[in-house]
Amino acid sequence: MPTKTEIGTLQEALLRAILTPQLLPGANRLITLPDLQFILNQEAIFLLNENVEGPIAIKNSPRPLRIVSEAQLREEANKKGTIAYLRFDQNMLGNENLQMTLAARLIQSDSKQAQLGLSSVQVHFRKTAGKWEVADFSAYAL
Repeated sequence: MPTKTEIGTLQEALLRAILTPQLLPGANRLITLPDLQFILNQEAIFLLNENVEGPIAIKNSPRPLRIVSEAQLREEANKKGTIAYLRFDQNMLGNENLQMTLAARLIQSDSKQAQLGLSSVQVHFRKTAGKWEVADFSAYAL
């Protein structure tokens, strides 16, 4: 079972791989988020703090990274209109397997409107010889 520290390290690695295109350990091609441009068309990259398991710092990020609560996202949306943001989710698939999803979403200034999903990437990590590596990944566009 991965520790919170290991999950946080994998989250940071996945976000870095998408924002500063580079391979993740075990991957044979770059992982891309189809709707990344929505995220990058803002002054900052907003990452919802829900499910974030540690500090995340991305060197050479194309925009400053802001890890925010849902209330802070709403506040930004109330000031600026629709805000694109990223959200992590993960599921344990046994002791040596972890499925991690990074989804792009939109939040609007009208709190009565549902948050809208954009694209997402889903990565299956496997622990082999004590190291976490990519076993498989997929990108989904809505």
